[in-house]
Amino acid sequence: MTTCPQCRDSNGLVPVPESSPVRYHRCPSCLSQARSDAAGIPVEYRGCDFDSFLTYNDGLQDVVDVLQGFAAGAFPRPAGAPGLLLMGRAGAGKTHLACATMRQIMRRAPWARCCYHDTKTLLHQIKRSFNPETRKMDNINVLQRAMEDDLLLLDDLGAERLTDWVGETMDLIIFTRYNERLSTIFTSNLADDNGLDSLQARVGFRAYSRLQQMCEIVTFPGVDARAALRENGSLDMDDLRRRWWKLANQKPTKARRWG
Repeated sequence: MTTCPQCRDSNGLVPVPESSPVRYHRCPSCLSQARSDAAGIPVEYRGCDFDSFLTYNDGLQDVVDVLQGFAAGAFPRPAGAPGLLLMGRAGAGKTHLACATMRQIMRRAPWARCCYHDTKTLLHQIKRSFNPETRKMDNINVLQRAMEDDLLLLDDLGAERLTDWVGETMDLIIFTRYNERLSTIFTSNLADDNGLDSLQARVGFRAYSRLQQMCEIVTFPGVDARAALRENGSLDMDDLRRRWWKLANQKPTKARRWG
């Protein structure tokens, strides 16, 4: 187990600087860790923030500005689009910035109920909890949190092939959050067009229509940074810029899916 760098695991308390007599407050690092645990943010993304994201082109800087503005805005969100739909190729940094946005909101609004779900895993958990004999869910908590939490981060939307059950389940989650005006951050690797492998084809027309109304759509103009990391062992700004220049100057193709 890793020792907390701030409180050294001293019961989650750190002294208030220059206080006499000595007073203590909750360790910010431990508190952030506890909230990440409760929200279900994967360990890989619990340290994600805006400062550590490499903006190797102007478009990505614009994306960061939009998400920072969303994280710094009023919560719950006022009138207008209460959520975000982050779209772009795999490895472009959507999950990094989505988790950075959620973590910032959790710091600013510690009372907010927040949860992260990978779409495939969420659907699997919901299906697995359904009891065919009683025709009820043995564990309704997962579905309830996805529908009712103040902020939901639903990662990799459209990863699951559209079936009647998938469509009905996603409609239930999306329509409930839309009607209750609850904030949702979606990410998707699928293109925003009318192709057979587009986001609209994967989630269905009705859900896609709701997404457009409940979200500000943010497109990531980036390369697959995970591929660069695998090849080089680390991320280099100049290498990412070269990769982006090469990608941006490619002739357009008929491919409907990024990556």
